[in-house]
Amino acid sequence: MRAAVPVALILASLTLTACAGGLASSTSAPSSPAATPSSATSPSPSATPFTFPDRTKDELARSEYRNGTVSGQVWHKATKSGTYVVRAACAGGGEVFGYEVRINGRRINSGEFDCGGTLQNTVGKVSVGDRIQVGLTKIVAPIEAWAIVVPEQDA
Repeated sequence: MRAAVPVALILASLTLTACAGGLASSTSAPSSPAATPSSATSPSPSATPFTFPDRTKDELARSEYRNGTVSGQVWHKATKSGTYVVRAACAGGGEVFGYEVRINGRRINSGEFDCGGTLQNTVGKVSVGDRIQVGLTKIVAPIEAWAIVVPEQDA
């Protein structure tokens, strides 16, 4: 009787080992095919391209950051007085850009904004003949960005 108990335990142990080995191989096999369909059907990153606004006749200043270069820095003298705003945007998410607005060489307005949306802040009153300048600061490569100064009613 004593010999029967150890034999029964050994047989039970071997049966469990065989089952566990079978389970391990059956659970590992489906995991690799499952990875292929999920990667093939995963959504692609945002397909919305980042765009730069068209220039308008009332735009006083613009700064763009494209392909690793600040370009399009344009500033004009105001031909009509009124309240102006700065609009700024950049591609991506999580990055922070900055802008600075100058009127007649004096810094009037500056700030930082998160990429992925459009910021709009009031510059204030601009008089005829004022020279307006906007620049991008805290530039993060290779993200694209822009900042423009336009009349408040055009924003």
